[in-house]
Amino acid sequence: MEITPFLRLAVVISFIALIHSVPFANQTAHAATITVDRDCRLIDAIRSANDDQAYSGCEAGVGEDTIVLARNVTLIEAADHTDGETGLPPITSPITIDGQGFEIGRASDAPVFRIFLVLNDPNFQMAGNLTLINVTISGGDGWQNPTIMEGGAIKNQGGTITLIESRIEGNRGSWAYNAAGILNIGGTLTTSKSVFEGNLGDAIRNCDGGTTTITGTLFSENVGSIFNCKDSNVTIEESGFVDNVTTEMGFGGGGGIENEGTMTVYNTVFYRNEMTVFNAFYGHLTIDGSLFADNIGNVVENSGFLSVVNSTLSGNGGAAILNTVSLAGLPIKTSIIHSTIYNNNQDVGESQGGVVTDGGELTIHNTIIAENIGGDCLKLTAYIVVTGDANLDSDGSCPNSQHLEGLDPILADHGGPTKTHALLEGSNAIEAGHLPACTQMDERGAPRTNVCDIGAFEFGAELPEPTPTP
Repeated sequence: MEITPFLRLAVVISFIALIHSVPFANQTAHAATITVDRDCRLIDAIRSANDDQAYSGCEAGVGEDTIVLARNVTLIEAADHTDGETGLPPITSPITIDGQGFEIGRASDAPVFRIFLVLNDPNFQMAGNLTLINVTISGGDGWQNPTIMEGGAIKNQGGTITLIESRIEGNRGSWAYNAAGILNIGGTLTTSKSVFEGNLGDAIRNCDGGTTTITGTLFSENVGSIFNCKDSNVTIEESGFVDNVTTEMGFGGGGGIENEGTMTVYNTVFYRNEMTVFNAFYGHLTIDGSLFADNIGNVVENSGFLSVVNSTLSGNGGAAILNTVSLAGLPIKTSIIHSTIYNNNQDVGESQGGVVTDGGELTIHNTIIAENIGGDCLKLTAYIVVTGDANLDSDGSCPNSQHLEGLDPILADHGGPTKTHALLEGSNAIEAGHLPACTQMDERGAPRTNVCDIGAFEFGAELPEPTPTP
């Protein structure tokens, strides 16, 4: 079974049981192919690829090389001390490692070290570019210096990393900066059809102007999944976050996402996470076409700039969206358009509600906010600006709202990448949207009419035919 965009909620859940049986694509040929077997160690294969000369039974590299694993690799000591302790030589040239399903890991009784270090420094003729295909990276330990960002599995210092159909699992980060999986410092990271599971500390930490693009990737059972630093950029598409918990630092970070930079999330499912998303006071976060269901605690906590479009937040334990006061005194702005926020605050009870605002500006258009325990829209202070048009709620607390009628309470598969709450025939949400705020498509990707419906679901709209996969 191939990992394809798996975003229907049931598929995301079942995917946890399937991540150990993923077949992988074949890698196209490069300038030289170096096979890691009994005669050629991975350490020597990387040296051969970096230096374009033969080392200890390994073929000499030629330009952009491919290293093919014919066995598992277990590392028992650090091979390099350039930037902390690393189990393998630094990647300083374009190298592809085709794992063929094998694993590269640190022995459980080995000293503390990360697995990979990717370096890019033109002054020293370093152009690190690492592509990992069909390989598992495990057991890396970034606890070398608790006060320095080390990276557990991989540290990318300004280089390029591409992860394809691979797994990053069971790695540990440092106490202060985490980064148990991949630490991307000022570099470029791309993941596709991959899995991050069981990492103690952020699965990905993206800092110092780094750019990370995540597609079709599952984050499961991590202590913190993604941390995006100020002045850095992350894009997430067609991915899943399941059973992740918040970091142990106690600073309120999200088990799924903590964002201080710029982040966009498209067509992604968040399920059973703890404190799912935290958007800090420098953060600019856009959530589009995504589903949040059965998460624990407050779902999206915002102290920066937040936009939620065509998304569903349903059956979560705490407030669906919580706007908190910025400790830095910076403005807080939240915009919610064409979304459905239904039946949240199951665990917290009367203390919260659907959308809770403790500061800043809140704008809500064409949105359903209903049946949330403790209230649909709550203002905790009088110094809040709340505006909006064409909304439906169940208690009259939301701006310019009427009482909702005709929403299916069951979250179900109505086509598209995520589950949704359908509008029932005769619902007062149908063709009741405010035209200037109408989006072209609903959460499923179905086209909206010029007189659009309220909420994330467009009644009667047909999904476009899927594009055949080559």
